Amino acid sequence: MGRMSLQEFQDKYDRLIIQNGKNMELLEIFFTVNRHKLPMFPSDRLFDSKWKAPWLTESYDIVVPVENIIGQGWLFENSNENGRPVPERLASLFLANDPAEIIGPTTTKVNEKLYYTSDGNHRIYAAYLRGNPVNLKIHKEVVSE
Repeated sequence: MGRMSLQEFQDKYDRLIIQNGKNMELLEIFFTVNRHKLPMFPSDRLFDSKWKAPWLTESYDIVVPVENIIGQGWLFENSNENGRPVPERLASLFLANDPAEIIGPTTTKVNEKLYYTSDGNHRIYAAYLRGNPVNLKIHKEVVSE
C-alpha cells in the first residue's frame, strides 16, 4: 500500500480517536505503524538557496498559512530517512493539540507571501496533517544586547 491522501489520514485518525480516545501510547503506535504511509508534504516547499532575504529583526507574531512556509530538512525534501518523521514527536504534538509555533531567530521573510524557517519540521507537518485552516504561527524573539 502506498501513501495515504491527506483526507484518508484525517479520516483514519478521527476514527481512531472516536473509537479509543486520545492517549500517548495509542498515538505512538498509530504513527509508528503508519509512518511510511503518511501523506507527503507538498513537494514545492523546498527553500532555494539562491533566494536572498533578510532575517526578521523586529519582534512580532505572524500567522502564516502552512502553504506559505518553505524550508529545508526532511519535511521539505520529502525524506523518510533517519526515522523522520519521529512517531513519538508527532504523537506528542497531536496529544497536546500543540499549536504549531516556532520560537526563535529562525525565520526569514522571502517575499510578501513566503516565509522560510530553519526549524519546526515536525510542527509544520503536524499542522499540515491536521488540515489546520487556523494556520501556522511563527514567533520571532527579541535578542537583547
